Amino acid sequence: MLKSKKVIIIALLAVVTLAGTVGGVVLANTGDGTGPANGAAFTERVAAIYEAKTGEALDTDALQNAFTQARQELMTEAREAFKQKLLDEGKITEDQLKAWEDWVQSRPDVGPFGPGMHAFGGHRGFGGFRGGPGPGFNGWQAPDTTQ
Repeated sequence: MLKSKKVIIIALLAVVTLAGTVGGVVLANTGDGTGPANGAAFTERVAAIYEAKTGEALDTDALQNAFTQARQELMTEAREAFKQKLLDEGKITEDQLKAWEDWVQSRPDVGPFGPGMHAFGGHRGFGGFRGGPGPGFNGWQAPDTTQ
């Protein structure tokens, strides 16, 4: 009797968890442009709240540009910190880092995911990009500069 109660409780918890997860995903992906992914609506809402609290209007285009600039600066800082960490830990050399930076600069401008690639796995399926062996940079291997 005790064993069957445990099974029922576990099954009930699993169903409740699954229902909560599915419900959350459905609510988050309404697709009507009002969700958090709609940057313009978010910026307009921030401007309206600011104007209501201060009595001064914000230029939503300038605000969106400021968000974009801040995002780019933070990404650049994180990238530089990651490269420095790889150098500090001895995982790559200065020459390898320079070779990688040259390689990145020589690539054609085809968007952030490459030609034919899409976010969240692209044509490689679920799981995203799968870097090959090697430290960092999605498995990119620096040419051997020790010779």
